[in-house]
Amino acid sequence: MKKRSYQKFFSVRKNILIGLIVLFLSIPMLVIFLQRQQIFFQRAATTKTITVTVADNLQQRIDSLQAGDTLLLQSGVYDAPIRADGRNGTAANPIIIKAAEDGKTIIEGNGAIAIGAYNSSHVIFEGFAATSGGKDVVGAFSNSHDITFRRITAKETTPGNTHVFRADPNTRNIIFEDCAGMGRGRYIFSAYQAETIAFRRSWGYRPHTTEWSPAPRGTFNPYETSNVTVENVIG
Repeated sequence: MKKRSYQKFFSVRKNILIGLIVLFLSIPMLVIFLQRQQIFFQRAATTKTITVTVADNLQQRIDSLQAGDTLLLQSGVYDAPIRADGRNGTAANPIIIKAAEDGKTIIEGNGAIAIGAYNSSHVIFEGFAATSGGKDVVGAFSNSHDITFRRITAKETTPGNTHVFRADPNTRNIIFEDCAGMGRGRYIFSAYQAETIAFRRSWGYRPHTTEWSPAPRGTFNPYETSNVTVENVIG
């Protein structure tokens, strides 16, 4: 009887010890879980989706965007460019500017950039049809980095040394993905003195071009650019 009591006593102690070990090992996991939950709810509380129509002040809405925000443009013809200048998202929380329906949100450049990012980072543009640009129609400029152009069609620059899609000097990590460009332009897709540029699943066509001297011309033209990826393109 006494032996059984000892066995029961040590069995209880063993179970308690095992429980304490399990609890001790669980504390770090619990802390990590709570931290992630806190980050999730903080992110949900600070990011927002803004919907605009052709009747709204588009540039005012763009200028208000912060990391993690999404700007959703309803279908229609916007007689104003998308200029995401000085807008900075993060790798985890990019700024997204997108069409509510691909191809049904038309951005008129009216002789200037139709869709552009200057001194910006971690911005994604999606689903637009851009037209009537100036020297360039769509592009990343002035030290911008980590900019993505996805499912965008663009056409028609002004005559001369012009480009439909462009990555300007000193830009980096620029992606043109599932895009289509056509019309007048020295180059349809161009990257000059840029770094880490990707052209993926994109199509370019030059039905006509204005002579420009010196006059090398092309559909896809990365030059003096490092780390260039060209995948599954036609042009």
